[in-house]
Amino acid sequence: MHRIRHSLAGTLSFFIAIILVVVFLLIGILTYNFTTQKLETDLLEKTYYQSQTISKDVLNIFENASLHTSEMGANRDIIDYLKSVKSREDVTSNESYDNVLNYLAKVKASNSIHFMIWIASEEGNFYLDSSGNVPNDDYDVTRRPWYKIAKEADGVVFTPPYQEWKSKETVISSIVALRENGKVYGFAVVNIRLDTIPNFFEKTEHSEWDMSFMISEHGTYLYHEDASKVMTSSIFDADDPLNAYVSNILSPKETLMNIQYGDRDYYMLAYTIPINNWKVVTIMDKRTVMKDVYRVYTLLVLIMILAFLIAVISIHMLIRRSLKSYSMLVSFADRIAEGDYSNNIPDDFLKRKDEMGSICHSFQSILESFRSENDVLESKIKQKNIELEQQYAYIIETEKAASLGNLVAGVAHEINTPLGVSISTASHIEVLSKASLDSIEKGTMTKQGLTRFFTDITEANRLLSGNLDRAANLVKSFKKIAVDQGSEVEALFILKEIFDDVILSLRGEYKRKNHKIELVCPPDLKVTGYPGAYSQILTNLLMNSIEHGFDGRENGKIQIDCKLENDTLWIVYEDNGCGIPKENLKIIFEPFYTTNRQKGNSGLGMNVIYNIITQKLKGKIFLESEVNAYTRFTVEGAVAK
Repeated sequence: MHRIRHSLAGTLSFFIAIILVVVFLLIGILTYNFTTQKLETDLLEKTYYQSQTISKDVLNIFENASLHTSEMGANRDIIDYLKSVKSREDVTSNESYDNVLNYLAKVKASNSIHFMIWIASEEGNFYLDSSGNVPNDDYDVTRRPWYKIAKEADGVVFTPPYQEWKSKETVISSIVALRENGKVYGFAVVNIRLDTIPNFFEKTEHSEWDMSFMISEHGTYLYHEDASKVMTSSIFDADDPLNAYVSNILSPKETLMNIQYGDRDYYMLAYTIPINNWKVVTIMDKRTVMKDVYRVYTLLVLIMILAFLIAVISIHMLIRRSLKSYSMLVSFADRIAEGDYSNNIPDDFLKRKDEMGSICHSFQSILESFRSENDVLESKIKQKNIELEQQYAYIIETEKAASLGNLVAGVAHEINTPLGVSISTASHIEVLSKASLDSIEKGTMTKQGLTRFFTDITEANRLLSGNLDRAANLVKSFKKIAVDQGSEVEALFILKEIFDDVILSLRGEYKRKNHKIELVCPPDLKVTGYPGAYSQILTNLLMNSIEHGFDGRENGKIQIDCKLENDTLWIVYEDNGCGIPKENLKIIFEPFYTTNRQKGNSGLGMNVIYNIITQKLKGKIFLESEVNAYTRFTVEGAVAK
């Protein structure tokens, strides 16, 4: 994502891809809705036509049954046979028996699957079917379910479903009562076997989960997937799964609706058989039906994804090709930012006639201007660098001279004291000598006076000698330090002597404020190096503590520890002054950094220390400090011997 947002081609491709995703999503949603609606419409139309076909098939069965019933009622052999047979003993012996049986078999053969053909006589209390079957003694015409219906009807009539006498099958009878002079003498019957009707329903089943039902006008199941519910259950039963949809089933409007049957979702369609107002209900498993939608939609989604990828890749490649010059300009801009002005815009881009060609020409002009200005600036920078180096060298020498000047001032202050005492002592000796000479000349000199004179002269001479020696030692130390600081010759020296001389030379600087310096250094610690460098380091550290660390303070303490470990010299310098703020620790060694510039400080003291240690002595210096607590410098350097 980071790279995409920082690439123009990537950004454009990304936003175009987002737009394409939205477009494809909308197309996908609309396509899915359209496909689903189209499937439901097609399914409704298909099921409707299938339902109409089934309805027509069932209707044809009933119409054929009614037609055959009417024909049987008008057949002369059947009429004569029913009139002439008065008892069961005459059923098979009647002269019309063979003709009637053949006729019944012929009618049966016209629809052997659905029909059962028979005739019956009330007076003879028998029936004869197309297979030649006759009843036993238990048979009673007047007690059969069809008897009353047929006798009360005027013409052919359909009975409600009932159980057939011999086969025990559930049937509906198309029956007509045959009359003569208003008296019924027989019945012509075509039984429609309801268990053969499901053959029509199989046409509408799409999967093993699909089911069909045939329901009477009273709601009773005439056909059910569960045979035990035929003629025993009704859609009006409260526990029946279709009970919740009774109004939809009985509605004259044929619509496809979503229902739940058991634990599955279904589409349901109910249609009417016009001849008897029966309802045929078909439910189709929605999951199975939708598989076709999902399969088509999945294929469509895959095609859209492929099209999306092809479109995005093609657009990205086209954009990258179109924006290649922008990438080249970015590369050139990066090089210019890095200070590289040596490359030129390729001629292919400069020859372009579009807006990019104009941009490239302008960029080339800018590049040439930068190149020209860069040459001028480089020349000026070189000249300024030379001047700055000269000024820096001068300032460094000035700082070194200032450091030496601090020593001179300190030595001068220290020498003034012994010299002043020496002068006073010399004057005192002169007074004593003159007074003694006057006593001798006057003859008043006594032994006691002479003894006092020599005693005073001896004490004055001792005082004079001591102060003159002290002044001589100060001059000697200063001379040695001054010579070492100006010398670049590497030599073997005792570190404690160098540090003692520096401390002695600066005594006047720290004694005024009662500061104390404690040096802990082995007296036999010898170092091969530059004694003047070590003098310079200690001088600057001491002056830094006195001027900055102890500014406005008295009774400061400075601790200097020197030790030798594994041929490495360690010098730890610590004062208990004001300390250095944490934010200044990283810049304390930078040139010209100072907090007392108003007092004339140049800010080069610590930088001189850093350069001497890291460059001349090839060592390291570490700084630790806490405000109003301490400042500690640790020097690691010079190989010691």
